[in-house]
Amino acid sequence: MKTTRQLRSRKSASGENKAIEPKRSKRLVLGDVSNRRSKRLAKDAKKKSGSDIEKVTTKPDPPVERTTARRGVAQLLGKKAEGPAERNKSGKGAANADRSQFKIKRPQDGDTKRKSKGSKRRAQASKEQSKPKRTKLLRNDTNSSQPKKSNWGEKKKGKEDLPELCGDFLESTDHNLVLQRPFDAARFTHGVSAFDLQYRADPQRVSEYATDLFQRLFHAEPTYTPKGYMTEQHEINQTMREILIDWLVEVHTKFRLFPQTLYLAVNILDRYCSKVQVERNKLQLVGVTALLLACKYEEIYPPEIRDCVYMTDRSYTRQSVLDMEQSIVASLQFRLTVPTGYAFLQRFLLILGATDLMKHAASYYMERSLQEYSLVERRPSLVAAASVCLAINNPDIREQDGVAGKNPRVPKILLDYTGFKKQDILSVAQDVADAVAYETRTSSRSLTAVKKKFESRKYDSVATIADLPDAKDLVN
Repeated sequence: MKTTRQLRSRKSASGENKAIEPKRSKRLVLGDVSNRRSKRLAKDAKKKSGSDIEKVTTKPDPPVERTTARRGVAQLLGKKAEGPAERNKSGKGAANADRSQFKIKRPQDGDTKRKSKGSKRRAQASKEQSKPKRTKLLRNDTNSSQPKKSNWGEKKKGKEDLPELCGDFLESTDHNLVLQRPFDAARFTHGVSAFDLQYRADPQRVSEYATDLFQRLFHAEPTYTPKGYMTEQHEINQTMREILIDWLVEVHTKFRLFPQTLYLAVNILDRYCSKVQVERNKLQLVGVTALLLACKYEEIYPPEIRDCVYMTDRSYTRQSVLDMEQSIVASLQFRLTVPTGYAFLQRFLLILGATDLMKHAASYYMERSLQEYSLVERRPSLVAAASVCLAINNPDIREQDGVAGKNPRVPKILLDYTGFKKQDILSVAQDVADAVAYETRTSSRSLTAVKKKFESRKYDSVATIADLPDAKDLVN
C-alpha cells in the first residue's frame, strides 16, 4: 500500500535504482501524522515565550450599592437601602421610630430562570425515585436473617407514666371512647364513630382509626397553639406579620406546594416568635426558613436552599438560612408534628357533605384568617369549624350549587363531633367574616395574595363570584 510519503530509493549492488518502501507502523494507518511532533514543539515554545511576558491585570469595577428597589422588589427595611454594616447598627430606636416601613424583597418579575431549573431538578428526581433500588446481601453476615431483640415494651426506670391521650370532646358522643385504667388497647383502637361506619369498607377512609387520630389531634392542640407574643417583641408588630404571611402565600403558590405546608409554616413562624426575640431585618429570614422546614416535612420534593435565597432577592446567604433553620428546630425542640387547621377543615367538610364550591369557600376563609393576629391564640379546630359554618350558610353559594332548604346554621353533628359550644363558634365566625371582608393595606400596596389565589379557576373563582360571608346567616 502506497502512502503520500515519497518512496526512498538506493542503488543496489548491480547499480540499479530500487524503490524501497518504508517500514509500516501503526502510525501510518492513521494517515500522515509526521507533523504532530513539530506542532507540539511549536506549542511548547509559544507557552515558554508567553510566560516571560508580564500579565496585565485589570482592576474590577467596584460593586455598585443598590439604593433603589427593582420592579416588584422592595427593600426589607426602611425607605433607604442599607448595607450590612448599617443594618447591624440599627437597633430598637430605629425600629420604634418607623415600624410601618417593613417591606419584603422579591426577585424581578418575569425572571423564570430559577423556575425552569427547579422544574428540571424535580423531573429528574422523580425519574430517579421511580427506579427500583437493589440491595446487596452479604453472605458472610450470619446475623442478618435473625431478628433483633427489642425492648419496646419494657418500662424504663425513673420514667413517669404518659398522660392520657383520650377524652376531651369525644366523651359525649355515642361511641364511648373513654380511657379506662388499666389501658385497654383493643378498646381504644377499635372505636368507630357513627359517621365512619358507612365508610368502613373503604380502606382509604381508615374508619377504624379516624376517630382515634382526630381525638389525638384535638387533645394535643392546646399544647402547640401559639401564644400572643407581640407585646414581648421589640422590633416587629402585627402589620409586619401580615406582610410576611402575604408574601409566604405568594411563594407557596409559585412553588405549587401542598395546602398543609402553608398551615405548618405559619405555625412554626408563630411558635418561634413566641419564644425568641426576632430582629426586624431577620423577620423575612425566619419566614422563609419556616416555609423550608414545612416543605421538608410535608412535600415529596421540597425546594432547595438556593431557591429560598433567590425568592428573597438574595438578601440572605445560604449559610444564614442554615443557621436560622438550626435555631428554629432547637427552639421548638424538633417538635414539628403538630395539629393544624387544615386537618380539621377537611374532616368537618367531609362530615357535613359540603359541595366543591363550599369547600373552596371554607379554604378561602381559613387561609385568610392565617394573616389575622387576633386569631393566633384561637384553636385551629375552632377556626376551621367557624369557616365551614360560614361557607355552608352563604346564601349565594347555596343558590349557585342548587342546594334547597333553609340554612343549616350550626349543624348539631358538628357540635357533637367537636364538643364546642354554639356561642364559641358564632364568636369566631364573626372574626373570620370581618377578616375576609376587610382588605389589609400598607403604605405601598394592599395585601391580597390570598384573594388572588382563590380568584383562579382552580378554586372556581370563589373569591369573586360569591358574596362575602356574614355571621348573621348562622343565626337567622
